[in-house]
Amino acid sequence: MTKKALIVLSEGAEEIETIVPADLLRRAGIDVTIAGLQGDSEIICSRNVVIKPDKSFKVALSSSPTYDILILPGGLKGARNLAASLEVGELLKSQESRNGFIAAICAGPLALKSHKIGQNKTVTSHPSVRDELLEGSSFKYSEDRVVHDGHIITSRGPGTSFEFALKMIEVLLGKAKSDEVAQPLNQNIVKSIIYGNTARYFSKKREEDNHTHSWTLYVKPYLNEDMSKYVRKIVFKLHDSYANPTRIITEPPYEVKETGWGEFEAIIKIFFVDLAERHVTIYHPLKLFNMDPLIISGKKLFVNEFYDEIIFQEPTLVMHNALTAQNENRHHVKHETDFDLKKQRTLKAIADAREEVKLEIRDLKDCLKESKNLIAKFKEEIAKADANISINNQRPSFS
Repeated sequence: MTKKALIVLSEGAEEIETIVPADLLRRAGIDVTIAGLQGDSEIICSRNVVIKPDKSFKVALSSSPTYDILILPGGLKGARNLAASLEVGELLKSQESRNGFIAAICAGPLALKSHKIGQNKTVTSHPSVRDELLEGSSFKYSEDRVVHDGHIITSRGPGTSFEFALKMIEVLLGKAKSDEVAQPLNQNIVKSIIYGNTARYFSKKREEDNHTHSWTLYVKPYLNEDMSKYVRKIVFKLHDSYANPTRIITEPPYEVKETGWGEFEAIIKIFFVDLAERHVTIYHPLKLFNMDPLIISGKKLFVNEFYDEIIFQEPTLVMHNALTAQNENRHHVKHETDFDLKKQRTLKAIADAREEVKLEIRDLKDCLKESKNLIAKFKEEIAKADANISINNQRPSFS
């Protein structure tokens, strides 16, 4: 049976402490309802971020009187509103009476104190409300980032929101599920690509259109993998002089073949299977001409391609699964450029340059040392000269 969570959102609540738990719990498959204490209209949070609740607090309770966990975000103003609400107090007491989970973060534990929830439990909070939370209460206090004591879960603030949410997933669905949700959040995945164009000279202009070259514009995986597992489409924007200058390719090979006589800047946009993942834009100068005699004669292909990396920072679970799917590319990608050799040469050039810089630094240090010694010698000679002048000035004068 699907677990259910209720986030009680009030004016002045902390945005991060509301959105992060809602996001992560939903990733875990938990049915999350964000209920507006002041109604179902938009709520202005502590940093003026506006959040539209799923429904009002009253409707949330009438549609589902019980939840597996109640969540109280922080934000001092929001927490005080929760602490002052009799309806929130009744809900918390009902939840505690059946030993249901209650979670509060940042200033949210002030509502626990106000409604006498979690008495004698160990809790934590934002440091700024620690003294107020402990004064006149039976709480024991911990400085830990997340504290779980029985049916009460508390946490420190915005910076611990992810840990707070993962702890809630753990108590509701188990450690394995919590780890599953956490895994794509804690890593970056890098995909290496090759993009560019090749061109071949016709050896003379075509009479019908004056075109001089055939060319191919493309995006390929650097490794022999199936990009369609994580790429939804690639859009190639050509020069406006071409018929249908916007070409949309939805499956490998991701390439456009054309003929022409002029060079231009092509715009390549890569869209991913997860619509939430921002697309990548590449500006590629499509080149046709080169002074190599074999290229000019049309006997050799002109290659203008580049290596690049797309970094997916903390991808969603859907995107993570797509990026890590092990599927070999049936198109057997071949690169015109030996990038491994190019990498070796580049690394060697860097190493040689570093060694050259080291030698130059050593020579400069030697020059500096010689200069210091010379300056010291000059100072010594000046001091001797000054001393001789002083002695001469002190000798009696006979006239």
